[in-house]
Amino acid sequence: MARPSRADRRRLNARNVPITDRTEAPNNDAPEHNVVMADVVEAPRVVRTTRRVLARNVADSINYNAEYQIISHDLRRITIWGSLLLVIMFAVRYSGLV
Repeated sequence: MARPSRADRRRLNARNVPITDRTEAPNNDAPEHNVVMADVVEAPRVVRTTRRVLARNVADSINYNAEYQIISHDLRRITIWGSLLLVIMFAVRYSGLV
């Protein structure tokens, strides 16, 4: 199974956070410094609206036939010249001239 993405982990963590009530901090002999603390800080919820799907023009397919013909012509020439050079190299090697 594929590993969850960062967004998936964030969503799972947001769902699993327990929501608790606020509690008051201990008094610590200072009545003027009574502070309210939260156990869990809730992340603000993002409200998503449904997005309208816009119709987009589909691009026409590109015809590559001309490029394929040029490439096949070049590959044919490379094959002919390569095989001709190999034949010449073997002929010179085994002819005793070198």
